[in-house]
Formats: sequence, structure tokens, C-alpha cells
Amino acid sequence: MRRHFKQKLLPKSARGFRQMLLLFLITGAFMTNSAGAQTLDLLQRDGNVLEGMKIKPLSYTNPAVKTVQIDAHARLYMLADDTLPLINLRLVFEGGTSSEEKAFGVTSALASYMKLGGAGDRSGEEIADALATLGASLEIGASEDTFVVQLSALKGDFPAAMLILEDVLLRPRFDDAILPVIQSSMRTAIQRRNDRPETIAQRKLREVFFLPDRRGHSLQLADVDAIDVAAVRQAHATLFARRNLHVALNGDYPTELADAISKLVKAMPAVTKPYVVYDREPATKGIEKLRGKILLVKKDVSQAVVTIGTFIPAHNDADFYSLQAGNYILGGGSFVSRLMQEVRAKRGLAYYSYSRNDFDARFGRFVAASGTRADRTAETLSVMLEVIGGMDRVSNDELKLATDSIVNSLVFEYDNPGRLLAQEIRFRMHRLPENYLGKFQDHMNRVTTADVKRVFAKHVDPSQMWIVVVGPESLKADLEKIRPVVVIDPEESPLQ
Repeated sequence: MRRHFKQKLLPKSARGFRQMLLLFLITGAFMTNSAGAQTLDLLQRDGNVLEGMKIKPLSYTNPAVKTVQIDAHARLYMLADDTLPLINLRLVFEGGTSSEEKAFGVTSALASYMKLGGAGDRSGEEIADALATLGASLEIGASEDTFVVQLSALKGDFPAAMLILEDVLLRPRFDDAILPVIQSSMRTAIQRRNDRPETIAQRKLREVFFLPDRRGHSLQLADVDAIDVAAVRQAHATLFARRNLHVALNGDYPTELADAISKLVKAMPAVTKPYVVYDREPATKGIEKLRGKILLVKKDVSQAVVTIGTFIPAHNDADFYSLQAGNYILGGGSFVSRLMQEVRAKRGLAYYSYSRNDFDARFGRFVAASGTRADRTAETLSVMLEVIGGMDRVSNDELKLATDSIVNSLVFEYDNPGRLLAQEIRFRMHRLPENYLGKFQDHMNRVTTADVKRVFAKHVDPSQMWIVVVGPESLKADLEKIRPVVVIDPEESPLQ
């Protein structure tokens, strides 16, 4: 298995050149970003500067992604791009932290072990040194629904980097001495998670949405203390034995690399019980006793954060396009959105105000948020609820701007192969039609103002939302004039 690429590691003398060249190639495309700073300043000074703007349709052609079914539980997605002499390989395993049943936190610990603990006959430091010599990047991480391993290297160095990846995936070390280092890092993250009100608000809204399901559980110090090496080993075995794997390959790769990837995947343990992340419904969808109330999370800050959320249909639902168009009008369209205009530009209540839709194959979530001066929190919340409720009035001009902007954004959202392949995997996991992007524009252009008003009346009712406010306890009196208030500490469960 280790011989599909016959290449030795480069000498350390080449390290500096490789690193500088790779850095130049990766970052060069972003050098023009600073040119937009003056435009952003202008937009921030005058929230109405884009009002009445006419956006011409841009031409977008969805690049053809080649797919290969490696086996019953693994698919390879390929998109060639010889613009730069780089190759990127991304492995996406279905099943992340939300799939943990007993040892909470062990999936994140596994990711850290695979990055730090060494593999094969090399220690973690030796692997880091070898990657640095090649100027290669190996990233490993766990999200709620996926476990992702990503390798990037120059074309000429990719065979050697691939051998390192093979060791990390198939022969990771689980030395006892590494575990305390990983646990220390995890404890620090827990102890620091209440530093910023924005992160508190996001975490508590997730808890309100999903507790007592694992998806809503915030990792505790006791969870970290309970992790042992045996549990990490089991997590590694389970990840591969239950794998539903999506592999993305892009860049200036040779055709034979697909065969090498197939061999690597087939060298993993045989699948015993495939895990499909979106086959499992969360135990709950929202703490019912808090619906329509305000959860005030106590934190003495000068800038409070207001978040409002509810569940909406799944990505593959017929209402998806209307919800996206409406969200752009409401708060997804940045400076031209209603929330920015009403909350920030006209009233000066908030530093930011936005809304977004998050979708997967089972359900979606609508979230609106504002950061405001603590003494203006109640007023900000009132205006946000009023603006959301005002989606029963939508003009043709607003809808035209929204749909044109969303369609035109495809040109930039999928402007590089790596991003396009990542989205292609997401579409497959969300069980969308094979030609989803190809038909996206037609579906979006069919949305009417009546559609937007209908879906918001049906799915985004402000009276039925969950509200989380992070700020001083003294806000309670003013907030109670809007809705009943439940007060908790940042580390207190909203279930209590």
C-alpha cells in the first residue's frame, strides 16, 4: 500500500523555499481583498448607498464534477484545475460530535490525537517536521455532523505527503502521554467560551434548540476528565467501521492519483454498519417551555447580544427558495436588508443586525441577531420582532434585488474548485437533486412576493420564536415588558 507513490521526503534545506512558494500560491488570489476597504467604509457611513441599485445578471456555468463510486460507502468527487501546481484532497466522514452516544468529547479528542500524536513509525513532531519540509498542510477536525481530514501540497510533493496521510489515517499512535495535553487544551476552550457574548448567545441558542439531544450538549469539564485512550481508540475504529465517506480531489492532479485514493479508502476497515448522519433525527426540536419567552443569560457587558431563532423546513423542501429570497430581504442582504436599515441605519440601535438560514437534510434553522448597547437591548429586540413580523409586506423591487443578488452570488461562492466540491458533498448529504446548481437559477427566479409572504407567515412567526439575550441581569425589567423572562448563568442549562 505504501508503494503507490515512490518518492522520498525532501531534504530540510528545501523547506524554506517550499513553504514560501506554497504560501505565495495560496494567498496570492486574496491580495485584492484590501482594495474593497474604502467601499466598505462608505457603506458603513451610509446604509442607503445601495438603495435602488440595479444588478445585471451574471453568467454562471456549473463546472462538471467527475464522480467515482469507490465502494458502496465511499464516493470520489474530482475537479481538475491546473491554474496552480497544487493538489488538495479532502475526506469527509459522516458522523461528527453529534453522533457521540456515550463518551462526549471523544471525537474532538480523536482529531487532536491524529494531529499531534504521531502515526506509523513517526512521532507527532516528526510528522509536523516532514510536512513542513514539504510545505504541505494537513488539517483534521470534527464538526457536529462530519469528521474532516484535508491534505494540501504542491504537485511534486503530493506523493510524499500522501504517504504521511496514509499513516495518519490507518496507523495513528495513541500514546498515553499525549492525552493530558489534549485534555488541557479542551479544558482551556471550555474555560474561555464565555469571554465573548456573541459565542455565548450562539451556544445557548443551540442548547435551546436541541437539548437534551447530544447536538445541544455543551461540553463540560467532567466530560473531558472522563476521556481515556481506550475511548479514543474506539472512536477511531468506529469512525472507519461506520464510515459513509465523501472524498474531494481538486487541483493539478495526475490521473493515477484517483487509483491511489481508491486503494487508501479500501485499506480502511470493512464497513459493518454504515452511519448516515441525516438518518438520525434529534431527540427534540426546541425546549417548548421557552418558546415565545426570553432567555436572559447573565453577563456584565456594555454590549449585549440579541438572538432570535426558530426551525424552518429542510434544504430539499419546496419552500427553500422562497425562504432564501425572504431572508435576503430581511437580514441576509447586509446593508440593503431591512434589519440593517431599521435597526442600525435609521435608529442607530445596533453595531450589527442580520439574519440567516441554516439548512440540512432534516430541518433548517432561521436565526436573527443584533449586537447593541446594553441599555438599548429591549428597544432593539422590539424593533427586530417588528421587522420580522413585517415580512407580510414585500415589494417586487425588493424581491428582484434579492433573487438577482442570490443568483449572481453563485459566480463568487463557487469561484474555486475546492469550495465547489465542498458544496457538492454538502448537496449530496442533504439529498438534493444531482443537478441542483444547474436548476438553482430557474427555481429562484420563479419565486413571487406571494411565495415569500406565505412561507414567512407559515415558518417564521415571531410570536413562536426562541429568544436568547446575553447581557446584564438588570435588563430583565425592560425585557419583561416584551415577553416573560427566564434568567440563567452562562454555564447553567436552559432545561433547569
